[in-house]
Amino acid sequence: MEKNDTVGSAPRVGRESGGDEGGQHRAGVPGVRHQRDVLGIEVDFSLPAERVVRALNQIIEWRGAPRTIRVDNGPEHVSGTLMEWAENRGITLAYIQPGKPQQNAYVERCNRTVRHEWLGPYIFESIEEVQQIATGWLWPSNNERPNMGNGGMTPAQKLKMAA
Repeated sequence: MEKNDTVGSAPRVGRESGGDEGGQHRAGVPGVRHQRDVLGIEVDFSLPAERVVRALNQIIEWRGAPRTIRVDNGPEHVSGTLMEWAENRGITLAYIQPGKPQQNAYVERCNRTVRHEWLGPYIFESIEEVQQIATGWLWPSNNERPNMGNGGMTPAQKLKMAA
């Protein structure tokens, strides 16, 4: 597999917030790519750039480094930490235009699915519970759920065909 761009599209990084009056949590969704697989979900009360970098390093160890990562303009994505990290690895950060979430449509679609399937319907007692639900959601999302954008294949099937 070449540089994680198996079908010519950049990995994306997005974020989703949820919670009730008891506290807001954020779910970072690094790695929604052209084959619509979700490579990880980070959950906490805040996701600073250092946490995003750590998650991306883990994904790169597993799947290889991309040429480009498309990001929105959230504070964790415009920080010097992430920019320096990307520059040191020869990775281009492609920022969407402010107010144009459709430029990161794969992530926005994934965020909607996360919101409707497991973030919105539940009241969570802890960050650990949110992370547990998120982690449990990854396998069926990538390996069992066909995606019409992939021609009715699962992301795992699409990835296997591209290899």
